[in-house]
Amino acid sequence: MKSPATLDRPLSRLKRTGNARFSRQLREMIRYARESPVIGAGPVGLFQSNYHTSPPWFRRFAVFSATNYLEGKNTNDLLPDSVHRFPMEVPVPDDPFAELKAVQREAWALFAPLEAISTMPAAELIRHALVRPQQSVLDVGCGTGVIALTAARLGARACGLDLARALIERAKKNAALADVEIDFREGDVEAMPYDNASFDVVLSQFGHMFAPRPEVAIAEMLRVLKPGGTIAFSTWPPEHFVGQMAALVGKYQPPPPGVASPLQWGEPSIVRQRLGETVADIVFDRGVLCFPALSPQHYRSGAEETFVPMVKLVQTLQDDATRLAAFRAELDGCIASHLEDNMVRQHYLMTRAIKR
Repeated sequence: MKSPATLDRPLSRLKRTGNARFSRQLREMIRYARESPVIGAGPVGLFQSNYHTSPPWFRRFAVFSATNYLEGKNTNDLLPDSVHRFPMEVPVPDDPFAELKAVQREAWALFAPLEAISTMPAAELIRHALVRPQQSVLDVGCGTGVIALTAARLGARACGLDLARALIERAKKNAALADVEIDFREGDVEAMPYDNASFDVVLSQFGHMFAPRPEVAIAEMLRVLKPGGTIAFSTWPPEHFVGQMAALVGKYQPPPPGVASPLQWGEPSIVRQRLGETVADIVFDRGVLCFPALSPQHYRSGAEETFVPMVKLVQTLQDDATRLAAFRAELDGCIASHLEDNMVRQHYLMTRAIKR
């Protein structure tokens, strides 16, 4: 692939052409970097490529970024507002789900109140993954950091990544409160900011399953995992309560075209297929999260404020009282069938495998 002619000039000259033009040209650079087989896909491919086989314009950009870093400057702060925070916090232009991810980034901030409930299955996943002290552990879709914190308290060297900035900020506060050191970053599971083979263990608790492209997400998780390392995750099976509830939401509001159902990650046969020949020794286990609720209506009220797909659905149906009432009636019936002793039992699947 030949680079655009406008990119064959030094970056300093490009910047002097004005913010609008510079923004356009920089986006061309990003797009070229994403598509180039030399550089590789993903925003971090810009900095993981072979410097000596890259185009001249890219080498200048890499030097520009590295020089700023060494001088204590943030390259992001030197860019126009229209491309601010490149590359980590804004989906790159050729991502077909950039708009969806922008919505998810804001919407998943609503999940924070559920962190107390998610701490119990976090301990189960850490146990299932056989996490040990001194291992390097990545928590993908980390939310408020419960997996990373649990691993860190065992003595692991933990990192966490999440699309939602608000959840990352909450995770940092949790780490400070627990007096553990964890590197939390805002980022996308489909384009993670880590080098190949960076971690001994890669984990995800109900996180990576919401990436729109499962094949991209799992490829990234395996890319950053060391050979011989462990990948493990918890997911919601379609046949149990959370799967039934999500299917009901989908009945009233189908997912966007091209987006795979997150519930497919709860089917062992599909999990095996997606992991493929890259891994060995796949092990499955089951767990139950008991969610306290005084009534189906109490549970539904909380879900309408924190479960992102349901939040969006209720917002969509605000002007259709009949359909909203019908949805709520069906949901209450579903909840009631799983509510016992003031607990809604939410069964989940745990997967563990070793990278070859």
